[in-house]
Amino acid sequence: MKDLADDTYHALWPVGPIGKPTELQLAVPILAFNFTKYPNAAKAFIAFMLEKEQYDNWLTGARGYLTQTLNAYETSPVWTADPKNAPFAQASKRALPASGIGTPGEKAATAIADFIVVDMFANYCTGAKDAKGAIAEAERQLKRIYR
Repeated sequence: MKDLADDTYHALWPVGPIGKPTELQLAVPILAFNFTKYPNAAKAFIAFMLEKEQYDNWLTGARGYLTQTLNAYETSPVWTADPKNAPFAQASKRALPASGIGTPGEKAATAIADFIVVDMFANYCTGAKDAKGAIAEAERQLKRIYR
């Protein structure tokens, strides 16, 4: 697969009719639970790990697989070390939260975890349902979650 990998590049998603990007990016949170025995140590560790010197090592080690979430990291060397990484330098500025245009929270997380949109497309693409049926099924599931 090396030939395929060498010939494959990445590009920004096109901006559609709403006039702004609507991308979903992989962002891995770093956090401390509120029940930790040492909250100040946890907060200090997080602050340390998010300093540019440490975080750049994470980004480089992940070869750009992580979405940087602070403006300071959009100039990280990982985005220019391989031209294939360049589009991801702006990922956090272009991305919507996982809830899309909705409010992040438990209901949005449930909709994502249940693969409702993915299943809607799969139902249509595999011929299990026509377009209207696939949309109706997804709508029914979402109404159950968002009641």
